Amino acid sequence: MDNSIEIKKIFTLNPAGLRFCRMMLSLVVLMSFMVSAAYATSQPRPAGNCPAFNGVDNAAPPISPDVLTFTETGGLTKVISVVTSDQSAPSTGDSIVPGVMMICKYPIVGGNADTSTITGITATYNGNNGLWAAKIGCGSGDCARIGRKTGDGNSNNMPMNGGTYTAGSVTFSSEPDSELIVAHINWPQECGDSGDDDGDGNPETCFRTLQEPTSVPEFPTIALPIATLIGMLFLVYRLRK
Repeated sequence: MDNSIEIKKIFTLNPAGLRFCRMMLSLVVLMSFMVSAAYATSQPRPAGNCPAFNGVDNAAPPISPDVLTFTETGGLTKVISVVTSDQSAPSTGDSIVPGVMMICKYPIVGGNADTSTITGITATYNGNNGLWAAKIGCGSGDCARIGRKTGDGNSNNMPMNGGTYTAGSVTFSSEPDSELIVAHINWPQECGDSGDDDGDGNPETCFRTLQEPTSVPEFPTIALPIATLIGMLFLVYRLRK
């Protein structure tokens, strides 16, 4: 009994322990306030939205890879770059047309779009009006979107001038089965004949599904294995004689 009372006195009356507890409590309160303030601050979002996955076939017909396509790094963090053909779009000015306004990335698992394994998304394209914005949520929330911010206008489009531009990156906790990449473009020549595909009332803008470029191995990549095989066959032939 006496030992229990003594232990209680140590924990109850120790001034250093009380000061430590007060300091930790203050730290917890401060961190909670900072987290709440961070979530309360409005984050920049891409202007507009992307089509829902179950209607993307009709909303975003494919575009020729000779005109507009994309490349992407491997691994769980995928850096998306847009490869443009030369349509003489200016790189600066109030109206960069034709140009890309947004990239929509649909990770597909089991035949359906699934964003549950996305752990991070970042915009890296820096246009005339500053950095693009990134957000998970397209249609019914089944894609990741990276594009110009609300209020940027066509001055912050990605120009169609023959350049290759990095839009941003998406990080996954596990690899999706496949994916779909859709671009939201302002391009009167490409969009005008197809009607208002994106439903924004402007027939000069539309969605288009992008294809990855088909890579043909360079000559040394093909020639070296063939030459090696021929050499080995010749060596075997000489040894058998």
